[in-house]
Parts: sequence; C-alpha cells; structure tokens
Amino acid sequence: MRARLLRLRYLCGRRGAFLFLLAAYDLFNGIYLAAGGALQHAPPAGTEFGWGVVFIVSAGVLLTGVLAQRDTWWFAYATLLKCAWAVEYLLLARSVPWDWLRGLEWLTLACVVVLVSSWPEVRSARNVRERH
Repeated sequence: MRARLLRLRYLCGRRGAFLFLLAAYDLFNGIYLAAGGALQHAPPAGTEFGWGVVFIVSAGVLLTGVLAQRDTWWFAYATLLKCAWAVEYLLLARSVPWDWLRGLEWLTLACVVVLVSSWPEVRSARNVRERH
C-alpha cells in the first residue's frame, strides 16, 4: 500500500498536488455559491448559481490536470478563473463597502497560483526513495 501511495505521489508531484488542492477549493466554493447566500448582492455578470456551476466544473477540469506532465494550461485556467471572480468582487465593491478586500484576496490567490506554476517539478524516483 505504501509503495502505491509513493508511486501516486511521484506521478502527481508537487504541482499536481497543488492542482488537487485548487480543485477541492473550487468545488467547495462552487457548492457554497450554488446553494445561495454567499453574496450580499447579485453579481454584475451572471448569478450566484451560475458562478457556482462554473466553479464546480472548474474543479472537474483541474482534476484532469493532476496527473498531467505538462500542466501549464490547467494553471492558466485556474488563474483566469480566480482573476474573473476577483473582478466580480471589485465590481461589487461599488455597492458593498468591504468587497474590495475580497477581490484583493482572490487576486492574491491568483498570484499564488502563478507562483506555484513557475516552480520546476522534480520527477526523480530516486529522490522519492531517499526521502522515505
């Protein structure tokens, strides 16, 4: 069992693990939005339910990139979605006083996604065996 987990860890790598984390984050955010009650006012583009569906679909798309060797497109997709949601909050900031802070939080998350996507992936089976 441990050998299989190490093999999966080797196949995913650090970048794949981060994509998995982003997929989980998008899934939970999408469920929260689709259930309603997340925003104080309706978003300027679309509805809460619509954005919830977009985030849930995004989770599925990001899960397909977990085992990919070249995951640049998945990181770009995650970054664009986070930036689009940040723009939604920044547009809402006109009517809701503190939503600009939420917009900045989402922009910060997009910057973290860009930062992690720039990390090189070390895929050496010897490194995996030496550490465990």
